[in-house]
Amino acid sequence: DEMSLWEDVVRKSPQTARGHNNLGIAYKDKGLTDKAIEHYQIALRLNPNRAEIYNNLGNAYNAVWWTDKAIEHYQSALRLNPNRAEVHNNLGVAYERKGLFNEAIKEFQTALRLKPDDASAHYNLGIAYSKKGLKNEAIAELKTALEISPTFTEARQALESITK
Repeated sequence: DEMSLWEDVVRKSPQTARGHNNLGIAYKDKGLTDKAIEHYQIALRLNPNRAEIYNNLGNAYNAVWWTDKAIEHYQSALRLNPNRAEVHNNLGVAYERKGLFNEAIKEFQTALRLKPDDASAHYNLGIAYSKKGLKNEAIAELKTALEISPTFTEARQALESITK
């Protein structure tokens, strides 16, 4: 499996950032977030100029609710590559968790400027609008998410909840 493959790579080539990053991904996919964080940190020490590693570490921190650390790493990723829609979306989710809805909305909008057909970013923007009490905007974004991805269960449930 992926985990044993990348464990072997890291064992044979411990100085490769790619190996540690990919092992981190494999650990995170298996729910071993602490081990994922450890390997992402090693990957960053080996290559501090890869936005992908900062984003992955941000995702791992976000998974364990270390939101401030997640935000810090997403911002680092965006300093290296400001045109990554996924990172803007992830940063928006972290801001939303902290109740920073204006900042979250700005990040989701940026993500959508970069990747207009991202159902997840439309969904997240809809949720942020809803939390700010912007019902019409929320409905429009959730409908767009469903147009892009008709089987997006969370978007359908959120839309039904708002329109009751």
